[in-house]
Amino acid sequence: MIMSTKRTVAQTIAACLVRHGIRSVFSQNLPSAVALALEDLGVKQITYRTENAGAARADGFARVRAHSTSPPCVPPIHDGHH
Repeated sequence: MIMSTKRTVAQTIAACLVRHGIRSVFSQNLPSAVALALEDLGVKQITYRTENAGAARADGFARVRAHSTSPPCVPPIHDGHH
């Protein structure tokens, strides 16, 4: 059996984020394909229960990071399902 070495769209998105220095993401819907691909690459996921809580966490995270040399964090990942 021949195994494919092609990446999925989720794996490609995750690889691009990591290539641009992303090491943390905010995520509500686990496990989404992108969240799982990011986890495989060692990206830290910061979860939240409600979207407004996720926005508040992302805002606070960005304010703290603005005064450091740490890479940015990706705001909430959402797969569109409710």
